[in-house]
Amino acid sequence: MKQVFISYSRSERDQGLARAIARALEGAGFSAWLDEEKLPPGEPLEDDLRSAIEQSDAGIFLVSNSWLERKWCKWEIQQFGLRPTPARLVAVLRQPREQIVRRLGPDISDLLHLVWHSDDDPYDERLWVLYCGVTGSEPGPQAQWAAKGAPLAASALATIKKRISVEPVVSSPSKGPYASRSLTCDRSVHWGTIVTHAGDPRHEVLGLVGPSGFGHTQLLKRIAHELTDPPRVVKDVTWDGRQPQVEADLLELVLRALTDRPATSGDIEARIADTLRAMLATRNVVLLFPTLTGGFTDSPLINLYTSTLPRILGTQPSRHHLKCVQAIEWLPAHTMQRLLQSFTSFFSDDPQEDGRERAARTFVDGLQSAAAKHVPFTLLPVLDDVPRGELEDFLKRQDLTPGQRDALLRRVLEVGRTPDAIFTAIDKYYDEFRGKRL
Repeated sequence: MKQVFISYSRSERDQGLARAIARALEGAGFSAWLDEEKLPPGEPLEDDLRSAIEQSDAGIFLVSNSWLERKWCKWEIQQFGLRPTPARLVAVLRQPREQIVRRLGPDISDLLHLVWHSDDDPYDERLWVLYCGVTGSEPGPQAQWAAKGAPLAASALATIKKRISVEPVVSSPSKGPYASRSLTCDRSVHWGTIVTHAGDPRHEVLGLVGPSGFGHTQLLKRIAHELTDPPRVVKDVTWDGRQPQVEADLLELVLRALTDRPATSGDIEARIADTLRAMLATRNVVLLFPTLTGGFTDSPLINLYTSTLPRILGTQPSRHHLKCVQAIEWLPAHTMQRLLQSFTSFFSDDPQEDGRERAARTFVDGLQSAAAKHVPFTLLPVLDDVPRGELEDFLKRQDLTPGQRDALLRRVLEVGRTPDAIFTAIDKYYDEFRGKRL
């Protein structure tokens, strides 16, 4: 009996499809290898995974953003490449190719691809094509795929109908729905660092810093909507119209974010501890905090990050982890502002713009030096301009003709000076230029 190794992320939709494919292949006489069914909880992964890969005749990779972010998934396909004898490998694209093409890399790009990301995709036809990819046989005329795949689908019908859809939108209350086209405009250095730290198995506070208008909101939205592996719940801490001046008020807002309801009487810190303990028992948690633009010296966030949260989380090993993201910004030093600073420097040693940036950096330095070892404060790369090359690559992935793409790029660069202005221009003008005959 031939064995097929199935590589997938732990998102609910991909896990459901992986189980369905396994049942279909078993109905066709294969042995399907799923880690959730083969690996004992708590056992080391690497040796068992390597053994399973070596013993498999074929591999199936359910490729989504979640899969691309999961380090073990990438390791699995690399191990197939190290085998002395090749196996048949099939990549199942769980999202539109244009959304993930830049992240596929050579290991995936060179494989046979099967597109399967929508409820509109007939699963009996998809199962037949997948079966042919695993066996190395020709699918035959497309008109016959459904009939040939029907027996395979019958083995997994109850499972497969549950979850075969586009990767779900993760909505965070204050950030709104994932609708902006510009949200997928890559900022490789910053986003790559965020993805890396998201997978680190430790509690952590991440500092997202840079001048005002340089994309804090865009990256916060991407964190809320695109970080799906490991599985996590994202909560927004909102000031509710009043930036807290004391820690007691801040803790009330944190508890409201965690429970989705106003705090009542009682020990707020103890309730946060109980709530976090319950949530972290089953999943990772991300708290997105509002952008801090001033009041750095007396902010209650200092004590929250360096003392209260470390005390709440404790030092015992944890299977799941808390990530806090704190955006921090200062006024941008544009040309006119630099001239103003030069002028005012004759009368003051601390012009407002320059002083705001220095205060923000001092605040960050203080958080890093005072952070507890088990809840470190990590400074992400300072936000900067969006490279023109990344804008061009982003527009190439859109449904535009070369003429439309070039015209839109010119327009965006005409009106957009900062990253925020560029993202706004992309969303504003995309439909207009897409409708033009260029």
